[in-house]
Order: sequence, then structure tokens, then C-alpha cells
Amino acid sequence: MSTFHTICLACMIIGIAIPFCSIVLNLFDGFADFISIDLLQLDFGGDFYLDFLPFSVNSICLGALLFGGFGLLFEHKMPFVALVIVGILIAYVAAVILQSAVGRLKRIENFAADKSEILLREGVVSNTIPMDGVGAVSVETSSGSNVSYPAKAFDGKEIRQDKKVKILRFEGDYLIVQSSTYLEEKYQ
Repeated sequence: MSTFHTICLACMIIGIAIPFCSIVLNLFDGFADFISIDLLQLDFGGDFYLDFLPFSVNSICLGALLFGGFGLLFEHKMPFVALVIVGILIAYVAAVILQSAVGRLKRIENFAADKSEILLREGVVSNTIPMDGVGAVSVETSSGSNVSYPAKAFDGKEIRQDKKVKILRFEGDYLIVQSSTYLEEKYQ
């Protein structure tokens, strides 16, 4: 077994083992997010950026995996120098794409605003709230975006989809809501 073959196998093992341990075994809780540096970004307008220095655990693992896999696949089919150069280019391009995609997803803000901003607002039932069950309510935040929360009816009665509701309080992660037409329905 050649040294290059061993390096390719090591790259593949690292490229698989670190994400596996991070995701499945949860060994590096928060570590993958902590080690991420966004340098040399090129802005293409709007929300599209390319990170030309993809330095994060995820992008390095993907690059190592692709470099190792490419090296093992084409070890005896290409000249050594071309194999290394093409392998590095493939790993780099994939790492740039991954880092840019992850950066874009991180920039898409979670507008799940503070609970105090949501309280006493009016929302719309996006998934019917069944009797004594859980549905979902969509609420427009002050920034103009819509967020969706799991919701229960305060009186346990069903509230159908597309009905307007008043948000009364939070109970854990659930909104407790009341139909906007509650008083009308109650006294009819």
C-alpha cells in the first residue's frame, strides 16, 4: 500500500468519522458551529455570498472525504501530480459550495421573535387545532415575516384552519390561543 493510498484512506475516514461523531453520537456538541470562520466573502447581491476561504469543520470534512475518494478512485489512472491537483480542486470547490450554502442558511434569520412580541397579537390557524389537541398558528412579526408555532385552544375546542385567533399566552413551547370570534360564538 502506497503512502498516497494511506493518506486518501485517512482523509475518507476523517471526512466520515467527524460528522458521524458530531451528528449521531453528539460528541462535539456545538463544536462544529464554534469552529467556523467566514473570510474572503464575495457578495453577488441580495443574499448570495461565496466564501472563498471555506474554514469550518463541515467544509473541511467534506473536502477531505472528496479528496480521499477521488484519490482512491483514480490512483492508478492518472499521473500523480494531476491526481493531487484535481483532487484538491474538487475538494476546494465542494467546500466553498458547502460553506456558502451553510452561510446562507445561517443568514436566513429565524424571525421567531421574542415571546413578548408575539403575545396579544392576532394570528391565523395554519393547521386545524383539533379538540383538546395541537395545531399550528401563523403569526406576522414586526419585521413583516410570518412564523408558525404549535398551538392549543385555551378552551380545548376545535379551531379550524384559516380562522383568526388571538394569542393569549405561552405554555411551554405552545401558544394558547382563542378564536377572534370567541365572544360572538359564545353568545349566539
